[in-house]
Amino acid sequence: MKSKDVFDLVAEVGVLMLSGSGEVGRTQDTLNAMAKGFKIKEFKCYLISNGIFLSGILEDEKVDVRIEVVPVKGTNLYEVETLNLLSRRVISENLSPEEVKKEVDRIKKTEPYPFWFTSLASGLGCASFCYFFKGTLLDSLLAFPIGVLLWCFYDLLADKHKLPKIICNLFSSMFITLLACIFVHLGFADNVDKIVIGAIMPLVPGVPFVNAIRNFFSDDYLSGVIRIADAFLTALSVGVGVGTTMIVWNTVIGGISL
Repeated sequence: MKSKDVFDLVAEVGVLMLSGSGEVGRTQDTLNAMAKGFKIKEFKCYLISNGIFLSGILEDEKVDVRIEVVPVKGTNLYEVETLNLLSRRVISENLSPEEVKKEVDRIKKTEPYPFWFTSLASGLGCASFCYFFKGTLLDSLLAFPIGVLLWCFYDLLADKHKLPKIICNLFSSMFITLLACIFVHLGFADNVDKIVIGAIMPLVPGVPFVNAIRNFFSDDYLSGVIRIADAFLTALSVGVGVGTTMIVWNTVIGGISL
């Protein structure tokens, strides 16, 4: 593999980790470890939550520079963890760039869990949170299929139609709120608010918020602001979707206590 391709490989790993909601500090350590294992001289990297700036001296003594834009997407901690472990193996096992490239391609194609499993997990999580927030057993039982449908609906918007995350969260929150209102209106459940609170939990931006706090404590204020803005806009889109749907339902049909 040419030295230029090796440098591209290091940049690709950084993009995958940051786009999977990896912490800036962990991603930087991973890139430094890979550059050291690949013997890239004078390697320097500057990272923010949605951008990578790399420079280094290649084997032919030429200086190479990379600037990569990282889209703010969802969370994929499987990629973050496996790529971090891979960087350690580069040093401990002296992996060649070709071997690392094959492993990176395999990680990119690997789904950590099958779709049916994540859908059921979403439903179970929604039902559990509904019951935790004082919903009745009937509310929790109905929150389960709503959670499953939420995951399917979000996947349809995000993966199939490639809509922006804010739009996906907005439409998804409107979708689950509408389902909750229909169930209660038909007498299948008791509390719209408890079902909605449980069902929106898969949309809550917990990982971006925690990463923002970690970035602030690491004195990386720019990345912290980017992450906290992502978390705020996600929460705002979910709130707008839920509130708008309930107001429209109550105006048109009524029967929902706001």
